[in-house]
Amino acid sequence: MPFSENLVTYLVNRTNPARQFCTGEWIATLDNDALTRLSVLTDEFTLQSAAPHHDDIILCAIQAHIAESGSTFPVDDAEMAFELVAKLAILIALESLVRHKWIELDGRTSLEGMNKLCVRITELGKAHERDLKFPLH
Repeated sequence: MPFSENLVTYLVNRTNPARQFCTGEWIATLDNDALTRLSVLTDEFTLQSAAPHHDDIILCAIQAHIAESGSTFPVDDAEMAFELVAKLAILIALESLVRHKWIELDGRTSLEGMNKLCVRITELGKAHERDLKFPLH
């Protein structure tokens, strides 16, 4: 199932639709294989030129943005679409680090801002910092 379809299905079936949606909630529901596929696709998109499978990633990021912000303003700017996919990639990376137990999060992860998000590096995370492409501090 395309990720954009998966997201719409999640949004339709939310148990508490009155609660503000955050994209990280949906990402947390993906199994490890789907999370890895989504990570690969967002990375490919941000590093390469357009390809046919990138349409789904762009649509997914735009849908998440609209669901979070309530905006009906169309995202027709390529730069804004790229920014949304890049933010989606960050949320995916955070979820992956949480699943590895390398970080703990206090707060909700969203495309619209994580200014209230507190990230704590775990002891396990500190021990594996050399395995990352970027430092955890």
